[in-house]
Amino acid sequence: MISSGINLIYYYDINAKIALFEKLITEYRGWNILVVDFDTQWTSLMNNQLLCSHCDAHPNLEILLPYQITHSAMVDKLIEYENCNSLIVIDSLNGLLDYFNFYGINGFSNNDKKVVGGFDRTDRWNFTSGKDPHAGYRSLNLIKILFQGHANKQIPVIITFYQSQSSIDRLMFETISKVAFPYQENNHFRRISNLVSLLEYFQDKDDLFMTILKKIPSPVCKTLSGFSNFPHTRKIMKKPEAD
Repeated sequence: MISSGINLIYYYDINAKIALFEKLITEYRGWNILVVDFDTQWTSLMNNQLLCSHCDAHPNLEILLPYQITHSAMVDKLIEYENCNSLIVIDSLNGLLDYFNFYGINGFSNNDKKVVGGFDRTDRWNFTSGKDPHAGYRSLNLIKILFQGHANKQIPVIITFYQSQSSIDRLMFETISKVAFPYQENNHFRRISNLVSLLEYFQDKDDLFMTILKKIPSPVCKTLSGFSNFPHTRKIMKKPEAD
């Protein structure tokens, strides 16, 4: 369902994202899971017992609200999860970029300077402040600085990305009409992602489908079993049938 490195997951319906969260909590019970809850939806659902209410408590699940801590503390927490059997969920890319733009990153002190994944974090943080015609490249650098270390160690990093249904439809059309490769290469976030996929949820049947738009072959598995071309769709979750 997920790949090592960066997994960019599109969604247009919050129910699809909730279904994915429940699947991750259930399927990766033996893993250390860090959720960076920029959108605050995880925290709200957990506090109101609306997320995975039918599941046992996950012993190694940590939900982090970045707005309650410093930038430096958040990066320290990400570094803690640079080890085996770790899974990081960033919810969402929209929130992550808004977070750094909103606070204006010109004010980092010397105590906030760190090295993450081989990148020297000094005054590079001010690349997202203000309006910038190169904001896309600078946002790409932000992702690399934060998560390159995890990608190098094959740690899965899931980044959710809300898009309108019309935008998703356009992306699917471009993919099916064989113009996906140059389109993906021109999109910074898709270009650096090991896996790019789309979530769709059908509430009447409690079915979650994932359409994979891109997957970088790994040394272990050249292609997904039974699928040589993209896009392709797989059912991820289905409500168990009654006895």
